[in-house]
Order: sequence, then C-alpha cells, then structure tokens
Amino acid sequence: MRLARNLGENLNLPKRVFKRLLNARLQQLAGATADYVCTPVDLRNAAMPTNGVLEIVAHPNQIGADFGDAYLNPEESLTRLLEQRMRGVPRVSYGAVTSVGLPGGAVVVKP
Repeated sequence: MRLARNLGENLNLPKRVFKRLLNARLQQLAGATADYVCTPVDLRNAAMPTNGVLEIVAHPNQIGADFGDAYLNPEESLTRLLEQRMRGVPRVSYGAVTSVGLPGGAVVVKP
C-alpha cells in the first residue's frame, strides 16, 4: 500500500501532522509499507532519511535514450538523478518488504 508523500520541502506543519497520522494508520492496516515516500524532485532537493525504506514515486517519460520524470525539468535525467542521489544504496523489490522492514537503508524499486 502506498503511503502519502512525507518528504519534501512544501509540507507545512499541518500537512506533516496529518500525513504522519494517516501513514501510521495505513501502515497499521497494511502491515508492510515503505517508511518514506517522495518524488524525484524531493529526492533532488531534500535531505533523505538515513534508514528505513524509501519509495520514490516517479512518472517517467522518455528523453532520447534516457528517462525523465513529469515533475523534473525538461531534459533532466531521472536515471542520472537516481544514480547520483542513491549511490551505494541497495535496491530491493516490494516482495522483500516485511512488517519488520529492511536492513541498512535499502530502497524499494518496483520490479
């Protein structure tokens, strides 16, 4: 189950409180979810968590032989952004996510 976006620069205090409560309830109902959810723009601009499961919600589009994202600047490479910001972070499938989480700051990518 996808949580509400909870990382990024445009989340004021009321939004953060609401999303924290909503996400806590969703996690309770689902049993296994990501801990953090962001867009590629959030990944580019915001500090990332140091542990837990991070889901990056992307809306990819093709730019030549590469991929961009609907929220990124035109011609900005989603591939390059992921390589730069997620260097050294293990990627795992959703099948590996359990209610006890993942070790060592792993990142979930859809298969």
